[in-house]
Amino acid sequence: TYLAFAKFKNDRKYIKRAIEIADWEIKIQAPNGGVYSNPTPGNIAAFNTGQVILGWCLIYEHTGKQKYLNAAIRAGNYLKLSQDFDGNWIEGSYSGARTYEARVDWALLKLARLTSDNSFRNTAIKNLKWVLLQQKENGWLMNCGFNNSLPIMHVIIYTLRGLLECELMKDEKIKDLGLMNFILKTVNPLCEAVNKQFVKGIEGMIPRAFNEKWEGLMTDSCLTGNAQFVILLFRLSHVVKDNLLYLKTANIILSSLKKTQIINTNLKDIKGALPGSFPVYRGYLSDAYPNWGTKFFADALLMKIGYKQQLVISA
Repeated sequence: TYLAFAKFKNDRKYIKRAIEIADWEIKIQAPNGGVYSNPTPGNIAAFNTGQVILGWCLIYEHTGKQKYLNAAIRAGNYLKLSQDFDGNWIEGSYSGARTYEARVDWALLKLARLTSDNSFRNTAIKNLKWVLLQQKENGWLMNCGFNNSLPIMHVIIYTLRGLLECELMKDEKIKDLGLMNFILKTVNPLCEAVNKQFVKGIEGMIPRAFNEKWEGLMTDSCLTGNAQFVILLFRLSHVVKDNLLYLKTANIILSSLKKTQIINTNLKDIKGALPGSFPVYRGYLSDAYPNWGTKFFADALLMKIGYKQQLVISA
């Protein structure tokens, strides 16, 4: 996000910030190559490791400095060694085998391309094959939510964005998996639900989670997931000809998100931030301002501004 914003504003200080983050992540990388999910010793997460691999790969491409690719390789090796026989990462998971690890597969494929090491690609494909088994006939995803809860927008879109980026790598082995059909089978009913079901009667304010009938029974909205959905829809509309539904849905969601951004405040720590939930006092990360939600909101805004140029935020 900082790299994209630096280009948009023509301001190199944001590049400096991105590099500082990448250096800090190397400094705290676990000895086995994994990435910690929080300061608790030994709390390494496969998902977080994949997220940071994407960042290191981008900084490597931007700077050409080998230390970032080396860190990504160490992390990729951790993912290879910790993967279970069925393609999942039970070790280092929040709540068992989950579809949103597709985002990790995106990172592994990116790493495979930069290193020409097909073992990373094979690790990704093994997980992707498991993810593809989790879709019901109507597009709803099993094993997607946290623990036993219904899948919220945050993790539904992590799954779909991971799959889409894997598909767009234009890898012959990936092409044979039919990821785009899977994506559209979930995105289309989700768009239909979003355009009919509104939290507090606000158009574009999506129920936090959906049941197996695509019914949004929640009376709160996961703003982080909503921002992610805007990004996915813009990205998808670049590559799908019949994209009017995607553009319409993305724009109404983004409009509702803009109304929740914290602007009129003197508290510098939250000015410009996106709350975790709407209403702020209930739901996903209530009474909080997660930095990843604001990151995805910034991505969505940049992609809206640069839509004609098909701007993409690459992580």
